[in-house]
Amino acid sequence: MAGRVGMITKALTILLSFGAGIDKTQACTTLVASGRATVDGRPLLWKNRDYWQRHNELIRDDSGKYTLIGITNAGAFRSIRMGVNTAGLCIENSTSRDLTGEVTTGPLNGQLIRMGLQTCATVQEFEELLKSTNATGRRTRGNFGVIDAHGGAMMFEVGPNYYRDFDANDPEDAPLGFIVRSNFSETARNQKPEADRAIESLYSSERYLRAYQLCETRLATSKLDLKFILHEVCRDIDGPAVCDFGCPLQPAADEVPAFETSSTLNRSMTVSAVVFQGVTPGESPTKTTMWSILGEPFFSVAIPAWAAQDKVASCLDGPVSSSLCDLSLQLRQANYEPDGKRILTSNLPPIADQIRELENELIDETDRAVQTSGFDPVKLHTKAANAATQLLTDLTQSIANTNSQSANARNQPDPHIDFRFEDKNGTRLTSTLDTAGASSWDGGMTDCTVWNGSFRIRRNDENPVTRYLELTPRIRTTFNDARDPKVDRAWLVIEVAGWNFQGVTPNEVVRLGFTSQPDKDIHTVGLVIERTDRDAVSVSGVAFGEGGSPINSSIKWPAVQSEPVTFALELDKARGNPDEGETGGMYRIFYRKAGDKEFTPIGEAGTVRRLRNGNAMHFRTSGFFGFDNEYFDIDRIYYCHPLQ
Repeated sequence: MAGRVGMITKALTILLSFGAGIDKTQACTTLVASGRATVDGRPLLWKNRDYWQRHNELIRDDSGKYTLIGITNAGAFRSIRMGVNTAGLCIENSTSRDLTGEVTTGPLNGQLIRMGLQTCATVQEFEELLKSTNATGRRTRGNFGVIDAHGGAMMFEVGPNYYRDFDANDPEDAPLGFIVRSNFSETARNQKPEADRAIESLYSSERYLRAYQLCETRLATSKLDLKFILHEVCRDIDGPAVCDFGCPLQPAADEVPAFETSSTLNRSMTVSAVVFQGVTPGESPTKTTMWSILGEPFFSVAIPAWAAQDKVASCLDGPVSSSLCDLSLQLRQANYEPDGKRILTSNLPPIADQIRELENELIDETDRAVQTSGFDPVKLHTKAANAATQLLTDLTQSIANTNSQSANARNQPDPHIDFRFEDKNGTRLTSTLDTAGASSWDGGMTDCTVWNGSFRIRRNDENPVTRYLELTPRIRTTFNDARDPKVDRAWLVIEVAGWNFQGVTPNEVVRLGFTSQPDKDIHTVGLVIERTDRDAVSVSGVAFGEGGSPINSSIKWPAVQSEPVTFALELDKARGNPDEGETGGMYRIFYRKAGDKEFTPIGEAGTVRRLRNGNAMHFRTSGFFGFDNEYFDIDRIYYCHPLQ
């Protein structure tokens, strides 16, 4: 053993330094272990998925030669991120952008996984798929872990038109019977000089070394098994002190209450995970088990699934997203600092204990059932999903009750732009003060100025006028080229003192919304207040471009509104965004009348064009506001986002 450890350590020290250019929004950690490294001779395949899209779900797809069950972004079906088919083949991947080559056509990483699961039964057949797509091209740069029902356990480093294979059954490739990958490749090592091969300078080397160390240490005294991978590897956050999941123990008052998890195995950006249990040669491929975790592993439960089952539990595959994943996101939010990067330690031990206890029960029950000849996969799967839902519900409620005051404080919106219009009378829009910062509008509006603490819209011109204001942070799922601060979700809020639409001609419009490219007048969504008839005003939502949908409402507002009312426009670029197709995100509108404690939604949520973001705010008026006593008074316009 000592000789092998030395050989592995030496090999690690000569890995290349090649982290630049890797897309860290698609960075995962993975492991494939052959049967010779496991307690029962069944191969294991693990992946922690790191991505911006936290809404993941489990789907069943029977449209190919083989039926598959896999994890996808919620609402996405063309790309499978990790999955198993009825032949017992399991595939997953991690991004490795250091694999060179340029191809503009062919399948992406997730599409290649789907192709493999639909058409291949063995590791060898998947390799044949790689050979055939070498010629036609792929838009792939990744490490693909694959196991099958015949003992195959491989890691393929797959570039656009080439691949390299590593066999976990081969002592030359895997001296200890397992292979780890994060976000760099062995293939690229040969393309760099010796001086550039220090592992410490590689992006993702911390995760690679940590996963390797955990498994290497385990094999010194035992072998790998499902519980070890789920509890000690998948959920490892390697804190200052550890409990069952590798989490920090509850600190004393003078100890560290939170720490950053950007480079741990269970990361702040880990959105789902999976461990596949293969079968031994001769066993039925349908017994290959997929243990799926929707949500950050530390705050969710592994659910068993089999490709042969005829349906997926509704809490894992809902009409919009997985309700179990949504629960996990709530639990996660309650246990992270507002920036979403530093994990809070006080609640982690009881969370770890209860999740571990439930998973051990599920694993033991599943092991017993799989050994029988007529086990019911749907029954086991559904029972586990229901038990996980109940536990996450209880944990979320318990922590909310225990920490209600601090949780409420963390969840309060934080205005980043705030116009209260307390300027002197006659101040134009462009000169009004932003009390939350230095942001200012790009111009004024004719005949529209501050009047007695409100911004009064009165216009003698029917032509539309639109003013813009750059937002910080921007509402996006990925960074723009300038890497400006961003959030996934935020609100525009307009507090209206009142209005009088008693002019002869209707169709006066006030619109407040989000814009993607203000220099080109390319808008995303808007809250529209419009007089539609002599005595009727509507409040609706508008979305621009293919993939967007309107929000309509049957509520009619009076032509004269004398009581204050607040309207809010929410833009969420993560929820309802499958990261494929034209639709990408959702928006909602709300109102709250004077004296109301809560906001009331208006209509149903609308969809957003995927390629349009909230980079700026637009304020638009059209129509004639110049009749006697006609006005629209705004007390406040502000921009805020949830602290997460």
